Amino acid sequence: MVTGTLVDACGIPIPNTEVIVLGKNSSIGGAETGVGSVKTDVNGFFSIDYVSKSSILKLKARTFSSSSSSQIILEDIPAKKHIDFNKINSSVIYNLYIKFQVNNPYTSSDTLKINIYGGTQPVYMEINGPFTSGIVDSVMNQTLINFPYRYNEKPHISYQYSFTKYGISFNAKKDINTCANNEILFVID
Repeated sequence: MVTGTLVDACGIPIPNTEVIVLGKNSSIGGAETGVGSVKTDVNGFFSIDYVSKSSILKLKARTFSSSSSSQIILEDIPAKKHIDFNKINSSVIYNLYIKFQVNNPYTSSDTLKINIYGGTQPVYMEINGPFTSGIVDSVMNQTLINFPYRYNEKPHISYQYSFTKYGISFNAKKDINTCANNEILFVID
């Protein structure tokens, strides 16, 4: 059984939406097939009993509108007896602030290169020193494109940065709080 509440990016329940559990069917060459579905109630709640021989499942949502669009909202779900998802976002929208905290400013001969990806508006910038503390840039109403995310994985963006002085690139991830302000803080020592 799979239960939960389907919500939009800001946590508002989505009623009258079909939620489908997909599993791989070994008799159809491993194709994904619906193994259970139900329509969300007025509070966005759903409870699906499913039967599947697949060990990994996906969750899909389909709105009952004129376009009847559907999208996978969660992948790599282990097939267990009962999983309660509490709330599942149908999309992830956020604001992102890129901020510096400068403890030891570098000379004007250094440059910080930042590449942020995972949202619909990729961010690439080169910032010449000397560096000062404060907000460097912001991206508003960004939509996450690495959606759907995987079971037990939080929505996130990835970023890469390097100082020209060192020539080494660093990679990191930032968990995203949906429908909220998020911050990437670069501490320059």
